[in-house]
Amino acid sequence: MKLEFSDVGDFLIKKLIQRLVRSQRVGVALVSNGLVSIASFLLSISVARTTSIEVFAEFSFAMVSYIFLTGLNRAALTNTALSQPEDKDSYFRSTNRTVLVAIIAMVSIAVWAATSDNSFLMVLSLSLPGLMLLDHIRTYNSAAEKPLLSLAFCAVWSVVTGFASLLSFFYDVKPLLVFIFWAASGSACGLAAAAASRVSLIPKWDKQRTETSAAVVFSADYLVGAGGAQLTTGLLGVLADTRILGAIRGSGTLLGPVNLVSTTARSLLLPFLSRSSNSDAGQFKTAVAATLVQASFLAPLLVALQFIPNELGMQLLGDTWGIASLAILPMSIDALFNVLMSTAIAGHRVSFAGSRSLIIRLAIGIPRPFIVLYCAVVWGVLGAAWSMACIAAVSSVAWWISYYFLCNKEIESS
Repeated sequence: MKLEFSDVGDFLIKKLIQRLVRSQRVGVALVSNGLVSIASFLLSISVARTTSIEVFAEFSFAMVSYIFLTGLNRAALTNTALSQPEDKDSYFRSTNRTVLVAIIAMVSIAVWAATSDNSFLMVLSLSLPGLMLLDHIRTYNSAAEKPLLSLAFCAVWSVVTGFASLLSFFYDVKPLLVFIFWAASGSACGLAAAAASRVSLIPKWDKQRTETSAAVVFSADYLVGAGGAQLTTGLLGVLADTRILGAIRGSGTLLGPVNLVSTTARSLLLPFLSRSSNSDAGQFKTAVAATLVQASFLAPLLVALQFIPNELGMQLLGDTWGIASLAILPMSIDALFNVLMSTAIAGHRVSFAGSRSLIIRLAIGIPRPFIVLYCAVVWGVLGAAWSMACIAAVSSVAWWISYYFLCNKEIESS
């Protein structure tokens, strides 16, 4: 008998919501990521409202670099460990690899900062090992180990960042100094979290063929997927116009609540779906239910964003608001489709369908920068933003079609 969503949809959604409400881990993860999201929001607001669009673009380069590097490490190493939560040694090995990757990234970013004369990038490079450790440890613990540990260090980091950001609202605090508070406190929390977790910080790559193969495939998957999107955003400031980069990042700042749900869902979906992986049909139904829950929660938030008054926008983003407001609608659509496709992507990873994932990423990811940059040059901010939204929509459809056929045999027989 074929799967009929009209028969099982309501039941699955109700069952999933009941599980989410009863889950302490989900609540703690939401609070942890919520604190970090609020702190990042205040940091971006603090910089945007007190600087020119050009300086905000320099800050945006640093943040895009941070998001790209932590996302790459999360996809390659953290999520590989989360896909096998019963193997604790996998987490320890992934931590050693994170340290190695962080050191290499630190040197690379330092060279880039020196050649580009970007002070934000130099600060990031010095604090990068601790920041990457914090992201790795908090993501893993939120989803599979000790969620309260993640909450504790996220709270400390967020309080320090929030204090420095709010201080700049009342006193003449330089944006770079606020950024230093964010980077230094995050790095310190990462090292403290490593000590509390009693993990080794020796930079090495243990020989585990299965994990290494998965890391390579999912790194490539990230580079032509979400990572490619971050690179494309950065290239907008280099090859197109720094004002476009400021607009995309400025509108992204206002999408903080959506990013909160997206980040939390991605870390929780891997172990959540892996526990249902003994039945492809059951896993697919669970994935659909999880997607519907996310969509029903996000839709009102995205609608509300479209009605931000100009006065409030100026208070939040300063000079950047004038151009960022043009990108809010298309970037909201982009964010929604990115959240929706994350469930299907998690399903591919739980099934270790690395080759299948890579094919989809290559088909969509390779033309992405050319399309977005062309649209940005020809039509400016609106061209860049709407092209991103269209690519996200096509990607979401492609991922879900692939995931359906991945589970097709069990679904058709269920």
